[in-house]
Amino acid sequence: MLENITLPVLNDQQPYILPNDLNTEHLSCGCTIVTDERHLKISKKCNLKINDTLIHRLSEPLRLCWKQIGREFNFNDVDLIDIEKTYRIDGLRECSHQMLREWYTRSPDTCTIEHLITILIRNKLINIALNVHDIVTSYISEILEDK
Repeated sequence: MLENITLPVLNDQQPYILPNDLNTEHLSCGCTIVTDERHLKISKKCNLKINDTLIHRLSEPLRLCWKQIGREFNFNDVDLIDIEKTYRIDGLRECSHQMLREWYTRSPDTCTIEHLITILIRNKLINIALNVHDIVTSYISEILEDK
């Protein structure tokens, strides 16, 4: 079974401008996830950068694999233990949230949906990758409706 899932492309040239600038001229994703029973891949057209709203929304589906994803973002064990000790009392979602925020702080240029989904696919976290894609699709739809 082959399925194409595509996010809208509004502008191929520029990434989405972060937090408070919701100018749809700069909203660009164009993610295409192609799935069949053996493959899942994402196109390189996506340049949607992660922002505070997406960090908040993505922390839930990533909560059970936040350490695994953190390692893929080049966090060392000391970093992950520190996040866990500081935020575990607030739950795994908060650990996931703080790991994503730290990733954004460390690597704002590579902190994109395409990079996150690629890592999820590489780690065979297919359902989570599709969930992330759905969250991003919903996010883009909300922004477009508000305009």
